[in-house]
Amino acid sequence: PAAASHPRNAIASTAAAAALGSSDAILRRLLSAELVCRDSRSPESFMFTVPGAAVFVKSVVAGRQQLLQMLKRKKYQEVLEKELACVALRGSCLTPAFHLRDLQGRGLVSCIDTTAGRLVRLTQRK
Repeated sequence: PAAASHPRNAIASTAAAAALGSSDAILRRLLSAELVCRDSRSPESFMFTVPGAAVFVKSVVAGRQQLLQMLKRKKYQEVLEKELACVALRGSCLTPAFHLRDLQGRGLVSCIDTTAGRLVRLTQRK
């Protein structure tokens, strides 16, 4: 028999439903806590959300753009990693090291070990 039809599971799910309330009440609680939001494409659908994620996303995008602009302004589109570590990023609460790893992961920069230190180079896009 299926697990849902087992009497012990039915008792547990009934007890849980009684403790939490109706599904409408649960949904209202999740909406008020901003853990769920309505899907704009389908009004009867919902999506899980992460409260405060917008601040993080804005920081990632701002830092990424600043580092890319800095590299594009350089003559050979490359800079030593230790120079990047000293950059104060406006609009980002994250470190330059975080943004460097982000750019590497996206394939936008590559790092090369040199005698002067690690060199960060903008990847050529075709």
